Amino acid sequence: MSLPAFGVRKPVVANLVMFAIIGAGILLGLGLRREFFPEITPNRVVVAAPYPGASPDEIERALAIKIEDRIADLRDVVEINTTVTEGSAQLIIEFADSVDIDEAVSDVKREVDALQDLPEQSERIVVDKLEPNLPAVILSIYGDTSERSLKEAALAIRDDLRALPGMADVSVDGIRTDEIRVEVRPQAMIEHGLSLPAVADRVRAAMRELPGGTVRTGTQTLSIRTVRVEEDAQLIADIVVKGEGGRVLRLSDIADVTYGFRDTDLITRLEGKPAVSLTCFQVGDTDVVKIAEMTKAYKAGMRGEPLELTIRERFAVFMQNQRNKMLESRGKPIDLSPATDRLEAYQAGQKWFGRLPGEARITTDLARFVTGRLELLTRNALQGGALVFLVLVLLLNWRVSFWVAIGLIISLAGTIAMMRMTGITLNLLTMFGLIVVIGILVDDAIVVAENIVARHEEGMSPSQAAIEGAGQVSWPVVTTVLTTVFAFLPLALIEGQIGDFLAALPVVVAVALLVSLIECLVILPSHMAHTLKATDDAEASGKVSRLARIEARFDNWRDSLYTQLIIPHYTRMHLRCMRYLYMTLATAISIVIASAAMVKGGQLEFIFFEAEDAESVNVTLRMPVGTPLAETNSIIERIERASLSQPEIASVYASVGAIGDVEGEGGDISQPHLGQLFIELNAVEERDRTSADVILAIRSELGELPGV
Repeated sequence: MSLPAFGVRKPVVANLVMFAIIGAGILLGLGLRREFFPEITPNRVVVAAPYPGASPDEIERALAIKIEDRIADLRDVVEINTTVTEGSAQLIIEFADSVDIDEAVSDVKREVDALQDLPEQSERIVVDKLEPNLPAVILSIYGDTSERSLKEAALAIRDDLRALPGMADVSVDGIRTDEIRVEVRPQAMIEHGLSLPAVADRVRAAMRELPGGTVRTGTQTLSIRTVRVEEDAQLIADIVVKGEGGRVLRLSDIADVTYGFRDTDLITRLEGKPAVSLTCFQVGDTDVVKIAEMTKAYKAGMRGEPLELTIRERFAVFMQNQRNKMLESRGKPIDLSPATDRLEAYQAGQKWFGRLPGEARITTDLARFVTGRLELLTRNALQGGALVFLVLVLLLNWRVSFWVAIGLIISLAGTIAMMRMTGITLNLLTMFGLIVVIGILVDDAIVVAENIVARHEEGMSPSQAAIEGAGQVSWPVVTTVLTTVFAFLPLALIEGQIGDFLAALPVVVAVALLVSLIECLVILPSHMAHTLKATDDAEASGKVSRLARIEARFDNWRDSLYTQLIIPHYTRMHLRCMRYLYMTLATAISIVIASAAMVKGGQLEFIFFEAEDAESVNVTLRMPVGTPLAETNSIIERIERASLSQPEIASVYASVGAIGDVEGEGGDISQPHLGQLFIELNAVEERDRTSADVILAIRSELGELPGV
C-alpha cells in the first residue's frame, strides 16, 4: 500500500497524525529556547597574570614574555594575543578548531605552573577557557547622589536579579572596590617609637585567624583559635599596636582609619549624571528574551509603572484566583506567590519604589533583535500563507488552496517540535532558515493537490483520484524535496566556529521540507478525497449552495482566461523559441556568462552579513599614555555634549578611565588615558537619519580633538 493510499483509506490515522504534529508544535514550541546565535564551541584560552603595583614594562619583562615563551611550543596554537596594563597582564591563546578546549586549558595550566622564576610579588595566575558572554539587556541606575548609595543599590539589585527564575549572570560596572585606608601620622610614630613595618605587621596579625590547638576535657574536645578582627573601620581602629606601662596604644591613636573606595581612576555617567550599570548576560541554556522581559518587569516595579500582562499571564492569574477562591471556601491557606515569573520580578522591583537613589533606565536591549526576528517570522508566515491561499484561489480553487495553506501550518509546527526535541534553539540563524523555507514548503503540496483535482476532473472517483493523482507525482515530488535538502546539507559539513554557527540552518530546512513531504503524501490526499467527495455528493443531491454556484462561475471564468488568452500566447512564444533554437541557447549561455562575469569582476559583492543601520554605537577613546584622568574626562564630556545634542540619540553612557569588550570576550582595560561611550539611538523606524549620518554630525560638531 502506497502512502497516499494509506492516508485515503485510513483518514482517522491521517487526521490524528495532523493533530499530533500541530499539538506537538504548539506545546513544544512554547518552551523553545531563544538566543542570539547558536552556541559556539570555544577555542581560546585566557591567562590572567596579576602583578599589583608593577609598571607595564616590568610586567612584560617579568611575566608576559616568560608565559608566552612557555606556551608558544604547545601543539595547535594558532595565535597568542597579549595585553599588558599597569598591574596585570592578560594572554588570549587561540587554538585550532579541532582541539579539545578542556585539554588545551590543562596543557596551558601545566606549562604555566612549571614556571619557576616569576616575581614573588606577583599573584596567582588564573587559566581558563574563554567563553563569550553576550549581553541581553543593560539596566542603569543614575542620578545626583553619592557613589556609596549608588553602589549599595546596584549590588542589592544585582542580588535580586540573580535570584529571579531564568536569569543568568549579572555583572555590575562603574563601581570601585571598597577599601579601608589606614594613614599613619609620622609624628605619632616617632613619639611612641614605632616604625611603619611594625604597625603593618600588627595590623596584619590582627586580621588573620590562627588555630591555637585543642583542649581535651573528660566530656569533650575544644578547638582554640584566635578570632580575626572584622573588616570594619571602627574595629580596625581599635587594634592594639603597643602596650606599655599598663596602657595600650590603639591604631586610632597614631593613624586615621577611613572607609572608602580604592583610589582608582574611574568615572561613569549616564546623561551627564553619576551612574552604575547592571549587565544581564545570556549564558548557557538561558532564554535571552525571558532575561530581557524579567529585567524590564523588575524596572517597571522599581519605577511604579503598570505591568502589561500577556494573554498567558492573564490566564495564569485567573487560574490562580479561581484556585485561591476554592481553597478559601474550604478554609485552607491561599497561594500568595506570584502567578508568573514576570510578576515575581515586578513584585521584587516594587520594594525599591520611592527608595531608589536616583533613576532606573534600560539603556541597552539587545534582545529586541531576537524579538524583532520572531515577529518577522510570524508576519512572514501569516502573510505568506495568505498570499499562497490567494494565488491558489486564482489558479485552482479555494478547497485546494485551503488544504495547501493548512500544510504550511503543519510543516512549521512539525519543524518547531523537532527543533525542541533535538535541542536546536530559536536563534537568528534558525529563524532565518524558517523564513527562507516558508516559500518552499507549499511547492510539493501544490503539485500533488493540482494533480488530484486534474484526475478527478477526468472522471475518477474522489478516492481513486486522490490515490492515483498523488501516486503519479510522488517520486518527482520526493526528488524535488531531496534535491533542495541536499543543496543545504553541505553547510552542516563546515568545521570550526563558522560550522558551529551555520550547522543548525540546514537541519531546520531539511526537517521542514521532510515534514512537508509527509504532509503532502499522507495527510493532503486524505483531505482532498474527503473534500472532493463532499462536493460530488452536494452536486448529486442537487443541493448546490449559492457559494458553490459563485465558485463554479469563477472557475469557468478562470478556465476561459487561461484557454483563450494565456495558453495561446505561451504556445506562440514557445514555438518561436523552438524555431530559433540556436538563438535561444545563445541567449541562455550569454546570461550565464554575464552572471559569472559580474561575480568575477567584483560587480556582485560578497558579504557574509549585510550591514544594517545600527542602533547602538560604541565609541572608544585613547589618549597618549600618561594623560591624567581629568584631561581624558574633558574630552569625553565634549563627546557627550555633542552626542546629546542630536535628536536621534536616546541615551549616552560614558566611562572614563576604562574600556570594556562589548562582545564579552575579555580584554577590559583600566587606565586613566582611556575612555568609552555607549550611545543608544532611537529605533530605525523612528528617525530620518542613519547611524552613520548621526556619527558624522557628531564628528562635525566636535571639530579637532587634540591628543586623541
